[in-house]
Amino acid sequence: MKQVKDVMTTEVVVVEKDTSFKAIAHLLREHRLSALPVVDEDRHPVGIVSEADLILKPEFGEAQGKTLIAGPYGRRRAKARATTAAELMTSPVVTIQPEAQIGKAARTMDREKVKRLPVVDREGKLRGIVSRTDLLKIYLRKDAEVGAEIEEALMGPAGWVQPGAIRVLVRDGVVTLEGRAEHRSQVRVLLAVARSVDGVVDVLSRLAYEDDDVTPRLELLTPLGGLRPKAHR
Repeated sequence: MKQVKDVMTTEVVVVEKDTSFKAIAHLLREHRLSALPVVDEDRHPVGIVSEADLILKPEFGEAQGKTLIAGPYGRRRAKARATTAAELMTSPVVTIQPEAQIGKAARTMDREKVKRLPVVDREGKLRGIVSRTDLLKIYLRKDAEVGAEIEEALMGPAGWVQPGAIRVLVRDGVVTLEGRAEHRSQVRVLLAVARSVDGVVDVLSRLAYEDDDVTPRLELLTPLGGLRPKAHR
C-alpha cells in the first residue's frame, strides 16, 4: 500500500515565528494555500498558521483592543491582536513520518481534527506536507490498473488461487470478485487481499466455495459399546 511519501507535497512554503501577519497573508494568497507550517531555525515544525487564524482580525474588528476574557472566545479575540506567526499559530503541531501508511495519516487527521499534517523525518525536520486532498489521490487510479494489481495479488506466482479461477471486475473503484474457491475460509482471504489494494472503494463477493471449513460440523456421539441410553418412562 502507498505511504505518505508517495502522495505528500515536498516543496513546502513555510514561515518562521517572527514572520509578520501581512507577509503570511501575502504568501497564502500568492501560493493559493490555506495554511503554512511554522518552523524554527533547524526546520523543525513548531506550529501551523491558517486562514482561520488570520480571519479573526477582521472578524473581531474594534473588539481587538478591549479587555480580554477567559475561555475559547477570549483566546480567539486575543489571537485577533496577533502580529506574527508565533502569536497566530496553532501549537503543538501534529506530524507524521514519510513511511507511514496513508490509512494512518487519514486516521490521525480525523482523530486530531486537522486538515493537513507536516511530514517529518526521524530527526523531526520538515520533509513535506500531506493534506486531505493528497490522501484522496489513490482513488484517482484507473479501474484497469486497480484490477490488474488485484489479479496479480490473487493469482500471481505467490497468489491464493489458480489463474482463471477468480474473475476480477472493477467499476468506479468498486471491485466484484466472481468464481469459486476451494474453501470457505479462503473467500475471506481473497476479499481482504482485494480491499488492501490502493484505490479500492469497496469489494463485493460473488464467490462460491467447494468446502465449508468454517461452520463447525456436528457429530452424533453414542455411549461406549454403541448402546443408546434408554428412555425414561
